[in-house]
Amino acid sequence: MTRREASSTRLSSKGAVRRDRHRTGTAGTASNCAVGDDHCTNGKDIMTADDRLQELIGLAHAAAQPQLTEPALRERFGRRDGWPLRAGAVWRARWDDVALLALLVGNPTATTVAVTPVTFDDTGADADTLLVAFPSGRGAILAVWRTLRRDLPLALLDRPVDELPLAVIAWTAGGPVPDDAQLAGPALPSVSSRSPVRADLEDDLDALIAAVPALTPVSSRRTATGTRKRVLPTEEQFAALVARLGVSLPVVLDLVDGKREPSPEEASALRDIVAITPEVTPPPAELVIEMYHPRWKATVLDLARRRDMNEAAARTVMASGAFALAARQTGDQSPDWRERLARWADAEALERS
Repeated sequence: MTRREASSTRLSSKGAVRRDRHRTGTAGTASNCAVGDDHCTNGKDIMTADDRLQELIGLAHAAAQPQLTEPALRERFGRRDGWPLRAGAVWRARWDDVALLALLVGNPTATTVAVTPVTFDDTGADADTLLVAFPSGRGAILAVWRTLRRDLPLALLDRPVDELPLAVIAWTAGGPVPDDAQLAGPALPSVSSRSPVRADLEDDLDALIAAVPALTPVSSRRTATGTRKRVLPTEEQFAALVARLGVSLPVVLDLVDGKREPSPEEASALRDIVAITPEVTPPPAELVIEMYHPRWKATVLDLARRRDMNEAAARTVMASGAFALAARQTGDQSPDWRERLARWADAEALERS
């Protein structure tokens, strides 16, 4: 492989950033951007990693490379339960308005997986960055940034994109450079440290990790035996809550049923109108762990779009809904949380595998 120029053209318009960037604000800011909107810019001119991926998919149609089309990707990777959670798989990781491409470099634990980011831009890369051909993209080159390795929550993984050879994974662990790849450097450390690509990746990785809510260590048995104050508003109170908060009735029902934590404004409205703030019972850790699996990502995002909420709130609503299905279960048997989640999602007519 010959040394190439940076593969991503920088934009000169005001406010523009490199095309690998899919970030318009902090990871927790979703009010200005729908969860499922891959091109939300909040008024900024942005080219993203998704733009590059969609460009490659478009090229697939014109260049007789059908392996990058959406139907082909679904056919290749199959149902979500069978998506490759193994070293070598390249995934899109996303949360609200932050997204990047991540190469899995280890096998997952119950809630995390070791990754190193990959980009279509090697600006400022050094000898710790590998240039490797993107298997499914005609002429596209990926930059693998091994010094930016992180343990990402599984809940961030959105969909698989491709797989790289195991020789690349060996290189990320200190092995030799694969025969069909090349180091991006050498580059002076001072140049590397000023790399805007590296800086953006570090920011996005930190934002993604911080965005995923921490697990609540509550066992299924303890949660199931807990009690919660019931709030039964009148029809007039429901109408007053809908009018004051400017939201739909399903959103108010979730608040009243304690399916998610109310915001300060919502808590104030509940106190003023129904004279109480419902207690929120945290879902059991086993249920939250099950929801970390990428098989539920599309379902959560579908719920978020329909309820006009961010991903964290949608996960809380979904977990609470599945937990409610198990509330009447007796005995010592632990609930089958995957089955409960599937039943709840089907009842809500949400997208599933």
